[in-house]
Amino acid sequence: MNILFIVNEYIQNTESLKSITVRIPWFGRMVERGCLAFPLLFLAGTAIVEARLPEYNRISQTISQLALGSWGWIENVLFVLFGLLLLGISLRLKEACIPLTVAGIAFFVIALCPTQSIGDPRTFTNAIHEFAAMTTAAMLPVTCFKMTNSGGNSLNFDLIRTVCVTVGVCGLVLNLLGFVMFFGDRSLMGIVERLIMLNGLVWLQVVGIYFMQLSGGTQRQNFYKSWLNIFNRRRPIVVEVDHRHSNH
Repeated sequence: MNILFIVNEYIQNTESLKSITVRIPWFGRMVERGCLAFPLLFLAGTAIVEARLPEYNRISQTISQLALGSWGWIENVLFVLFGLLLLGISLRLKEACIPLTVAGIAFFVIALCPTQSIGDPRTFTNAIHEFAAMTTAAMLPVTCFKMTNSGGNSLNFDLIRTVCVTVGVCGLVLNLLGFVMFFGDRSLMGIVERLIMLNGLVWLQVVGIYFMQLSGGTQRQNFYKSWLNIFNRRRPIVVEVDHRHSNH
């Protein structure tokens, strides 16, 4: 109970969260670039491990089972990096601090507690791994829905809000499908898990663009506007202008 109280007090203290990026500007830039670059890194690293395992079945086998082979250390490193990135995002996205922190820690557990090979008996370590994987999947929709309240009236945040809601709804549907398969036929579990992971990687890209908007700067704003023009051509970019000093 004391731990939860401390966490809650920390989250409510907005200035303490903001000060991390004010006093350590490189930290904010690192998180921002990590959101944009990590999805490509994760996909590339996973593809390399899959290529080294010709017997691996992407349809029925989960991503976690890639960590069992001699090249599995690559997948474990990606899990750890994913967890670190989520913890970094939690320090900037205060509205979703709790679910992001839980998901980040869960990725560490996934890396530390490997899953079982096909045909092996179920162990306690494997049960912990499965619970951690379910936790990360469950936290994504929660984070998406909480993020919809973080933009206020900022520049065209309505588009990012729409994407977050879409990703959140897709996450709920995929989680339900994965839950049914977990306790039933697992022949398509690999595909469902990949869709869940891909959904999360798309969200990371959205968060990276959102952080670029908050960071300001001419180059960042121009990149953000061009991104919006691609996906939101029917709605012009509207820049809010402060008219309070217009009469002076």
